[in-house]
Amino acid sequence: MKTRFGRIASLLSEVKEEATPLQKDLTRLGGTIIVIGILAALAIFIIGELRGNPLVETLLAAISLAVAIVPEGLPAIVTITLGLGAQRMARKNAIIRRLSAIETFGSTDVICTDKTGTLTKNEMMVKKVFLDGRIFEEAALRQEKG
Repeated sequence: MKTRFGRIASLLSEVKEEATPLQKDLTRLGGTIIVIGILAALAIFIIGELRGNPLVETLLAAISLAVAIVPEGLPAIVTITLGLGAQRMARKNAIIRRLSAIETFGSTDVICTDKTGTLTKNEMMVKKVFLDGRIFEEAALRQEKG
C-alpha cells in the first residue's frame, strides 16, 4: 500500500489476538478432561476385557464414558456468564465491545477514562472517582487532599 491509510490498514490486519487468561485456562481444562476421559475409557476397556465381558459391550461402555466426561455445555455457560456481565455493565452505562474484555474486570483496581484533554493538552485531570458504589466529585476530592 502506498498511502499512509493503506499502510495503517495493512498493519492492523496483521495484528493477532492473543488468547485471554480465561481462554487459556479453559483450553488447559479441556485438555486435562480429555486425558482423564481417555484414561478412564482405557481402564474400563481393560477391566472389561480382564473380566471376560463381550468385546463390543466393553468397547461401547468405554466410548460412552469418554464422550460423557467431556463438558459440551461449558463454552455456552462461559459465554452466557460473560454476556450477563456485559448486561450488568450496560445498566451502569458501560459499553463492552468484546466479551473477552469482561474477564479482566475481576482483577481491575483502577479504570481511567478520557473524553478529551489527555491527547489534545497532554494533561490528565481527575473529575470523578467511583469508589465502593459512591461517586466523588472534583470538589470533594480537593477537600480530601486538604
